[in-house]
Amino acid sequence: MFEHDYVTTKHFTRKADSVSSYRQWCFDVGINPEDFPFEVDTGNYYKLKPIIHRVVSWGSFLGADGFYIVFLCYRFNAMKHTVQYSWRAGKDGKISGDVKKFEWIN
Repeated sequence: MFEHDYVTTKHFTRKADSVSSYRQWCFDVGINPEDFPFEVDTGNYYKLKPIIHRVVSWGSFLGADGFYIVFLCYRFNAMKHTVQYSWRAGKDGKISGDVKKFEWIN
């Protein structure tokens, strides 16, 4: 059985609700939302559009090694560019250890 707690911005009808929920989740798991803001403007452009990565999902899941993993995922849809950050969760449900970054374009 796969155990997880997963939230996506598609679960909300208003962007403000997504941002509020995301920020509260950050506080709950020990992530500083200033270090991982909801939107990240890279200052670059793609086909004359500014490249702004937005959080699209966040949550946690039980990894194959028996430890919970906390993750958040950014996406820039025009390029299908996804960036995921993840941490191992401690017994208190808060992040511990170093962040891992995964990035792909599909």
